[in-house]
Amino acid sequence: MAVLKWKRANENKQRKVDWFHLFRFELHGDSHGYVGRWRLSGRHLTRPVDTIVLDPTIRDALLDDARAFDTKAALRWYTLHGLPYRRCYLFYGPPGTGKSSFIRALAGVLKRSVAFFQCAHNKLNDQILADAFRDCPSQSILVLEDIDCLFTSAAGGVGARESRSEVHISLAGLLNALDGLLSGTRGRITVLSSNHPQLLDAALIRSGRVDHTVEFALPTRADMATLFTGFYPEATAASAKAFADKVFSVSMNTEDRTVATMQQLFIKYRGRSIKEVLDGVEGFVEARRSGPMGVNGHSPGVYL
Repeated sequence: MAVLKWKRANENKQRKVDWFHLFRFELHGDSHGYVGRWRLSGRHLTRPVDTIVLDPTIRDALLDDARAFDTKAALRWYTLHGLPYRRCYLFYGPPGTGKSSFIRALAGVLKRSVAFFQCAHNKLNDQILADAFRDCPSQSILVLEDIDCLFTSAAGGVGARESRSEVHISLAGLLNALDGLLSGTRGRITVLSSNHPQLLDAALIRSGRVDHTVEFALPTRADMATLFTGFYPEATAASAKAFADKVFSVSMNTEDRTVATMQQLFIKYRGRSIKEVLDGVEGFVEARRSGPMGVNGHSPGVYL
């Protein structure tokens, strides 16, 4: 028991995990209409940067950019040149590839809270959106998730400008909010996330409005091996390679071969040996295939 406590204490020293405050924008209606306000939704664990499966060059460039922006020197520079003091990132890629995890990591690095705004709500409109941007908690990262869900699925370019029938936020209203014309900026960092970036209008993601884009792609074999050693640091290179080979050899829908899926495998086998994890890959995948929607290869559930 003493050895186990020492090991855990040593691991905590090597990988310090902090907390961030999460805010959510909530709507409240009465006879006069709907109004919204930010509400604290508790404290959540950040994500250690080295646990994110992303090209280190891309990851470090993004973190360096965010750190450089989040300084008094940057504020002075923006003010001197008459530029709105804000930064906007677009994270895009299939579900489960680490977009939300990186936001948690970014919150830990910058010591900021996270303000989560769900765009696709049928009671939202341009004015409520502007109010949400204006009243966004200070020193936070404003997250607009699945931004492509706001507009019709045209082929991008100038085509994806029409709002979906159940959504009342216009493209012009969103652009004005991002630019700070109606809501100010105050050093705001905004993260737009999208599973289908090809559906986004060119005006929304043009240079000057979105400052940095990052693709979160489906993991490669090398990524899978890296992910495995992150959860099992005592694993040999051969074991990590064996894990990656097994993941890519089993019959599995490509869109389901994500970091999130594999993390569920590790959760299921937490406390087990490396051999047990390797032996359990095929059974885990089979359980997903036989679950809800498994007949067509897509299984959204988690089977533990």
